[in-house]
Amino acid sequence: MKFNIFLAAIAPTLIAHSVPAFAEAPQNAWPQTYVDVPADPAVLYGQLPNGMRYAIMHHETPKGAISIRLRIGSGSIVETADAYGVAHFLEHMAFRGSANFADGELEKALQRLGLAFGADANAYTNDVDTIYTFDLAKNDAASLTTGLEIFRDIGSKLTLNQTAIDSERRVVLSEERLRDTPDARSYSAERRLILEGQPAADHEPIGTIASVQAMTRAQLLAYYKANYQPQNATLLIVGDVDSKAAEVLARSLFADWQQTASVPELPHGQVAQRGLTAQTHSDAGIADSIDLSWIYEPDLRPTTHAVQREWAVKNLVLRAVNIRLWDLSHMPDSPVLSASVSYQNQFDEAGLTTINIQPAPAKWVMALDQVVKMVRSTVEFGITAHELELVKTISHRNAQAYLEGHRTRASADIAQDMLDLIVSRSVYTSPDFDLQRDNAAAPSLKLDEANALLKKLLVGQGPVVFRGAPKADAADTAKLKAEVQRLLTEPAKPISVEAVGEWPYGNFGEPGQVTKTTHDAALDATFVEFVNGTRLAIKPTKFSEQHVSVTVNFGGGLLSVPAADARKLWRMDHLIEGGTGKLTWTQIQKGKAGKDVSIAASVEPLSFQLSGDARTGDLKRQLELLAAYYVDPAFRTNDFASQLAQYKASIDADKSSPQAIFYREAGYLETNQSPYWKPIREPSELDTAKPGDLEEVLKPQMTGPVDITIVGDVTIDDAIARVSATFGALPSAPRISSADPHPYLPVTPGRAEPYVFHHHGRKDQGKIALIWGTDWYFGLGKDTYALLIASSILSDRLSHIAREKLGIAYSAGGDFNPSLQFKGGGMFWIQADVPKDKFKVTKQLMLDQVHAVATEGVDADEFKRAQSPIVEGHRHALETNELWQGWLQMLHADPSSRPVIDNYLSGYQGVKAEDVKHAMAQYVDGRVPLVVEVE
Repeated sequence: MKFNIFLAAIAPTLIAHSVPAFAEAPQNAWPQTYVDVPADPAVLYGQLPNGMRYAIMHHETPKGAISIRLRIGSGSIVETADAYGVAHFLEHMAFRGSANFADGELEKALQRLGLAFGADANAYTNDVDTIYTFDLAKNDAASLTTGLEIFRDIGSKLTLNQTAIDSERRVVLSEERLRDTPDARSYSAERRLILEGQPAADHEPIGTIASVQAMTRAQLLAYYKANYQPQNATLLIVGDVDSKAAEVLARSLFADWQQTASVPELPHGQVAQRGLTAQTHSDAGIADSIDLSWIYEPDLRPTTHAVQREWAVKNLVLRAVNIRLWDLSHMPDSPVLSASVSYQNQFDEAGLTTINIQPAPAKWVMALDQVVKMVRSTVEFGITAHELELVKTISHRNAQAYLEGHRTRASADIAQDMLDLIVSRSVYTSPDFDLQRDNAAAPSLKLDEANALLKKLLVGQGPVVFRGAPKADAADTAKLKAEVQRLLTEPAKPISVEAVGEWPYGNFGEPGQVTKTTHDAALDATFVEFVNGTRLAIKPTKFSEQHVSVTVNFGGGLLSVPAADARKLWRMDHLIEGGTGKLTWTQIQKGKAGKDVSIAASVEPLSFQLSGDARTGDLKRQLELLAAYYVDPAFRTNDFASQLAQYKASIDADKSSPQAIFYREAGYLETNQSPYWKPIREPSELDTAKPGDLEEVLKPQMTGPVDITIVGDVTIDDAIARVSATFGALPSAPRISSADPHPYLPVTPGRAEPYVFHHHGRKDQGKIALIWGTDWYFGLGKDTYALLIASSILSDRLSHIAREKLGIAYSAGGDFNPSLQFKGGGMFWIQADVPKDKFKVTKQLMLDQVHAVATEGVDADEFKRAQSPIVEGHRHALETNELWQGWLQMLHADPSSRPVIDNYLSGYQGVKAEDVKHAMAQYVDGRVPLVVEVE
């Protein structure tokens, strides 16, 4: 869990506005053509005579790859009542046959180019649009041409074959079944309440079971012809591409797409006129949550300079409110787990100002009381000059960090930013402009203006109050309404705000001396040892400019503590939230407002870990923060009871999810049911948990030298100096490590009868998995890579058969997990989300395909379609700090693991089709699997 405070992006509406007169915008025109905000000059914008817009940006992260997106500006909101779900159903049909790609061939064409379906090629439907996403692994002409040709076919050349429709109908129904979770039902109930009487209240993209079952080809075709029009489409190309050449290609491929209809306007309806309204929704699988929403007409003004300035200053003010709420949630014994205020334009149907409260279990009344009083006090009496300066500092830091890191942001992330701005009809501006705008807005915001804005915070219809809870009834609804009524009418009272003190962790002693430095030329990594035993691995990279990642591995990890104590580590993040001896967690967060640093804690099998990500210029503070937690942890447990109650509630909530239950149990079975991985199945199993448990286990481990890994935009000398002044300066002590660096932990052996678990969700939900134990990486050798490719082949086959032919599962596939730490540890598994009555046929399908691969092998095309996406995905992963972080940590712990790195690409490239057949015959086919059923 990463701890970053205050930094959530905030949608841009504060109050209902009177809309000034503007010239009517051309249909589908880029917003920079009618507002006074400059578009990013790095983007090539254009529009075809048929109305289709395009934006193309040359961007070289990752190198040699291109992200393309096709947006259709219609979604579920425009559906008629007799065809709910048609937009989403049509999105499915876009992959089921077109003029140039027969049913089943589109996926194969992309796989041959190195794309993995789901990860690199996907689509999704929202209320207001449908998005098709391809992340092309290569930037050659064949890849870009094929991707755009598929988009062109999606535009107007789908065949909508009746047989394919009937087949895909079962897939959509399977998806509906899979996605009908307690959280989804709670969201739907709140949506209907908030948007009462408006189109989006009932137009959820998935549709209904009845509407999907009754969907006809005529309805799909009618929606297709009405909404898939060029003037309703936007093409995005972001990546390592020549923009002008890509423009020529796009214009040539899409020029013949003709306008044949006027696109239906997105209906918005009228915001319902309501006073205080309350509703509760009960579902055993959800966590307690309360939303108070003030509703008003959406802000649909063009995003001019003036409007952007409004949003910037409103976001600053909102950030100050959220800092206060964050402080409140971290007060001793607070009944508030978390709270925030946010704004949004929901589907252009309503503007919302929402106070969200996550109360501790059984403390919702107290949480509601404290949060509403806090917000009302802030609205009435304003914020302090110090608070305003704090949020200005945070805002500047974020804008500066965005500018510094923009060149090495992933192309897919930039494309998503563009899509988000298209929805809000905003201009995609350059990072330099963003920094200038924010720097201009923040200094000009005076305290009086900020507090005047706060006076307008809670305005609009309502509030409409929604509480979702595991248990609630009509009496709770009445109590909820009465409590809110009382809190909104009582006089507000001023509150005091704690000031930020000086950072007290600048001196850890005399800087440590380096005793050994070696450079691995093949890895371009430097390894350093200090006199106190601290070890440092450094790899300078430019994968993410002005960004650096740090991990600190200490102690012997999970397997170094008694098995009976393993459950005392149920909330490792209590270490972080407990703060340090000199600072509370809240003080730490406020003290780093001008520093881009973070901290997280985790338990690994053979070590414990502290980690953080920072701007390069803040590496000094990042190392000081990590060292402070290592040498001076406070283990404060003021909120222990609330956190324990929340964790227990999550255990109960997971009982409604077949997926959660499966993954809970799979980790246990993967380690031969080792007591260290025994899952907590019932809340009562934590009844003996005590506030001092974590300190009891961790404190003895937080001594002696550590292993530090630094990867990112950093120099070797700077990294050494920062570690020398912190961890290198600590006293010498014996190193704590696991007793056995490679214990024998095989997968639980297969047996004739299944392991059966039960969930509390829908009766037609379920999950079945077949698991085979193999061996660990160093026991398998090259068969490791053959089995990984085999798992991809089986995933593709099972998905094709289970989805398209049988229509029994939306999600089916598999994976192979060869352990790098545990001898004998290797798990080859395949799974499907199907109801219990399909378990038998699904199991037989799985066994048949395993046997087919082991006895008949795979042809050259199927093999290439599985191998290419893996190779290309690994090739691009080499350009990420995360991969190198893992590798260098691994070498710290076990230098003999070097073959994992050396064979990272060549291992897959060296596999032949016959190797897949051999590996499946040797390790999987014919062996009794471990069967897991969740029903």
